Amino acid sequence: LQRTPDAALVGVVDPASPDINGTPVYADLHSALRATRADAVVIATPNDVQLDSAQLALHAGVSVLCEKPVGVSVGQAKELLGLSEVLSVPVGVVLNQRAHRHCKWIKDLIDAGDLNPSAIKFTGNIARLKGWHADPMRSGGGVLRTIGIHYIDLLMWWLGLLRNISLTMPGAPGEDTVSLIAEIGEGCRAEIHISATQEVSEGPVHCVIEGEGALIRMAGHVVEEVTGLPEPPDP
Repeated sequence: LQRTPDAALVGVVDPASPDINGTPVYADLHSALRATRADAVVIATPNDVQLDSAQLALHAGVSVLCEKPVGVSVGQAKELLGLSEVLSVPVGVVLNQRAHRHCKWIKDLIDAGDLNPSAIKFTGNIARLKGWHADPMRSGGGVLRTIGIHYIDLLMWWLGLLRNISLTMPGAPGEDTVSLIAEIGEGCRAEIHISATQEVSEGPVHCVIEGEGALIRMAGHVVEEVTGLPEPPDP
């Protein structure tokens, strides 16, 4: 935020009371909203307290950018969206994969008709969930909610709604593995297979996109191999 020319960081609410280059730190969100007269608030808290914080900001007329997945249930997400519409105050959700240059490059190729995917597959092992992330009562779920949601969002951004979904999440209640298979776009098979069973991450989530005469391999957000398409921009 401090490096963004169009923004001014006017306050922070954090129980750890960080010292962020002289930015005022407030004990609670109510005090911060009253003192700063902010235009917007970024909510990056554990999932089980997101809704109350977002509602407080919206009632104050302050726009909200909330970390995914917005609360611990679909019902909470709908409640927040409904309040945003009633009050006519914007609310957004952080799904940052769309901001990466190579993900945008793939989106542009699909929109231009230069890439017609027949299969998209995400696979990876990530570090075991810890702290409140590993508590289903606080997080609302396991690896699907913490990591898988990013790749579901990428798929829908690239090609549209998922159809005929098959979903398994073994390891309940922690749900430390997610396996999702679905149809998307015109004749494209989408797959997401991610496990959070390792104490230390073995590497980034990998993506393979196949199309007619085209192949893309990504590690994380960076394209590592391209066949049948122009070279991507610098990441």
